[in-house]
Amino acid sequence: MDGECLFEKDDFYAPGVTDGIQKYERAVHQEGEIYDLQGRRLSKVPAEGLYIRGGKKYLVR
Repeated sequence: MDGECLFEKDDFYAPGVTDGIQKYERAVHQEGEIYDLQGRRLSKVPAEGLYIRGGKKYLVR
């Protein structure tokens, strides 16, 4: 307000963390229906992108 700085870079910056993801694991073969983020059922795991299986989100790069 009136040019007063309310937040600074240090309020949002954590050293060593660039994306907020702390840990990831490679997905192994899973069973169950596969859905995209719009809720449409997919016939197979997509070649790349996000999908949902068993209530968990997976990223394929």
